[in-house]
Amino acid sequence: RMQTDALDLMQFHWWDYNDDEYLRVMQSMQELQSEGKIRNLALTNFDTERMEVMAAAGITLASNQVAYSILDRRPAVRMAPFCARHGCKLLTYGT
Repeated sequence: RMQTDALDLMQFHWWDYNDDEYLRVMQSMQELQSEGKIRNLALTNFDTERMEVMAAAGITLASNQVAYSILDRRPAVRMAPFCARHGCKLLTYGT
């Protein structure tokens, strides 16, 4: 229906960090990526701790979309340095 062989970017969101199945889901998406069905894996609203778990599991992330503004600078503390080290872009929103 989408008339494409591959998705350019698959953004993934997980709402319950008490359920660690997010890693299994990302590994499944990584398999789809290796098959050429997904070009880039990305996240929305993940914290740095979970991104570190994914990096340790060998998952390469293209981006993470998070709130960041003059009022909410939390991503600057740990996430921005992590992203810089791992070549992951921050896509930000906020006011």
